[in-house]
Amino acid sequence: IAEIKREGFTAFEEAEANARLIAAAPTLYDTLIDARSSLMTARGASQVSISVEAKRAIVAIDKALAKAEGR
Repeated sequence: IAEIKREGFTAFEEAEANARLIAAAPTLYDTLIDARSSLMTARGASQVSISVEAKRAIVAIDKALAKAEGR
């Protein structure tokens, strides 16, 4: 049986990795929603501004969610 190699992976290995990613996608999506909600709650409850890192995380989460939702 011939193996087709692409960038160091066989077609089977790549398909297997893609299947694992697809299977994990709903959990990853829900985790991003929960993380964003937690960051927004912390921002709302805080008497001071949230950190620059937290703001960057919210922006990154929003971009990932938009991509996942096809926006």
